[in-house]
Amino acid sequence: MNPNQDTQLVRQIGRLSNALALAIALLPALTCGLASYPWFSPQGPEPESAFIFRILSSLLLGGLLGAALRTPLQKALLKPSLQAQENLRQREAHWIKVLKYQPGGIMLFGVDGQNRFINRSAIAMFGLLDSDTRQINDWWAVVLPDQFQRQRAQALWLALIDMPTEQTEPLGPSEFCIRRRDGRTLTLDVLATRMGDEILFLITDVTERQQALRNQQESLSRFEATMEGSADGILVADLNGRITSTNRRLVDLWRMPFELINEKQSATLFAFIGEQTTAPADFGLEVTRLAGEPMAFSHTVVHLKDGRVIERSSNPQILDGRPIGRVWTFREQTERWYAEQALRQAHEFNRSVVSVLAEGVLVVGLDYRIISCNQAAQTIFGASKEHLVGNLIHPWAGGNVLHSDGTLMPPDNFPVMRALQSGESQHDQIVGLQPHGRDSIQWLTINASAIVDADNGQITAAVTSLRDITSLRENQRQLEELAYYDPLTALPNRTLLTDRLTLALAQARRRNQLLAVCYLDLDDFKPVNDTYGHKAGDAVLIEIAQRIKATLRDVDTVCRLGGDEFVILLAEVHTCTMAREILARTLDSIGMPCQLADDVQVTVSGSIGVALYPPDAADADQLIRLADQAMYRAKQAGRNRVEFF
Repeated sequence: MNPNQDTQLVRQIGRLSNALALAIALLPALTCGLASYPWFSPQGPEPESAFIFRILSSLLLGGLLGAALRTPLQKALLKPSLQAQENLRQREAHWIKVLKYQPGGIMLFGVDGQNRFINRSAIAMFGLLDSDTRQINDWWAVVLPDQFQRQRAQALWLALIDMPTEQTEPLGPSEFCIRRRDGRTLTLDVLATRMGDEILFLITDVTERQQALRNQQESLSRFEATMEGSADGILVADLNGRITSTNRRLVDLWRMPFELINEKQSATLFAFIGEQTTAPADFGLEVTRLAGEPMAFSHTVVHLKDGRVIERSSNPQILDGRPIGRVWTFREQTERWYAEQALRQAHEFNRSVVSVLAEGVLVVGLDYRIISCNQAAQTIFGASKEHLVGNLIHPWAGGNVLHSDGTLMPPDNFPVMRALQSGESQHDQIVGLQPHGRDSIQWLTINASAIVDADNGQITAAVTSLRDITSLRENQRQLEELAYYDPLTALPNRTLLTDRLTLALAQARRRNQLLAVCYLDLDDFKPVNDTYGHKAGDAVLIEIAQRIKATLRDVDTVCRLGGDEFVILLAEVHTCTMAREILARTLDSIGMPCQLADDVQVTVSGSIGVALYPPDAADADQLIRLADQAMYRAKQAGRNRVEFF
């Protein structure tokens, strides 16, 4: 009920109460007049003045009574209407309050275009002020970004104006793209209807829903593009076995007619696929098993009757944590499978060859740890495969690693590590392994070569072959001793004397130093052999050889030529006096008694002849001959003495 209707109702009730009051005022006067009229009075007509007085008195009394009853009558008549009006106002205020805070937008316009009501959701939705919402045309000009949207809105408005009042069905929903004051754009669903001389708009913000729909469509488009661009044949089926998606590659891979795809039944399609495999029953059993286990995963290689090899995978399709279907992928792996087979055969062949090699073979990674080894390598190191694999290549023995000359080898110089670091192959490198606490050395010949990735040229590992040459090296040492050392005294022999004398002469020549060649012969040695035998004589020779060696310096050399004859090389001799002092110590040591048995001692002496380089000679053989001559002069001069040439 509007205010105009309320005013008209009050006026009508006022007129009615006035009329009732007038009737109450006139009623006493009319009653008195009728009572005083002659045909109602038994005494006959009264005087005229008394009649007029009585009429006036009745009118006065009636007026007072009417005036007194007018207000109560008005209240009595207005009370039901006012109560209904108050109830209506309260309900209207309640619904306006409810609609004001509704999450959806609500707008009410009159047919004249004036805004009657807009709730807060609509104002917040449009991002406008209340002053922006007075006229419908102004509203359109502000919120609709282009002419096309305004034309659609005007067409909707005209349709609402022309809508019959008895029509109850609303128009819409219609989708509009609006622009907020802050520049943002929203997508709205508008539902409109006419209610008398007012038009109601119900507005819903569907921006997020539309964006989600667009995202879903884009995702679906990408999914379809991915499927069609995939090298795999793809089939997607729901839990009922109905095909929901396939791609072209699936059709080409299995060479299937399109009718099978159009049937949308995975059972028929899998039956067709299974018949192409070498084991249709096994393929069918696997399909049946997966159909009964929606969350199961499966991956296998399928061989076809035409020789092709297909890699098949099956994964559950999950939504909100629950299976909704299954995705099957098929990829042809014919070339790779046969290549892997050939590689496995080659690997097995190489493994068999390596396992029977007499040489040890190791593969070492970039972290210097052993990746694999053969049986020969395990035998060489006296360790099991489990002990070798995973351990560092240097050192295996937990001790020293030596160069071929017996000096310590730094880890970086180890052949395998050099191959890994530089990529250069190492050939026939001799390495000695000496465990801590042991004097024995294990000698190896090592070859190492880097393994290089053909794609990027990077070193990935190294392969090394090992041969134990400990016995060979020991045999070589023994041969060298026989060739260069006296077997009785272990002193250098004549051959080694020649080599060392040649080297000593070169050094003396380069350094401009003296070199003394000393020829020593034992005095009275023959009676020892004759009296005590050759065994006792050999013992004396061994003892004398050790004494001579002990009196010399590290740079000096003593050699046994045979019998009781020795040659001493004194290097880095500065004066003859220095040489004489060294040789005097040697003679004193020789002259000490030699113990042959508990109660047997023998004593020998020595005569020494000396030739000097460069004053006496510059040739090795000449120096030895001159020293020999000087030795004979020493014997002739009384023995046990030193004689210079």
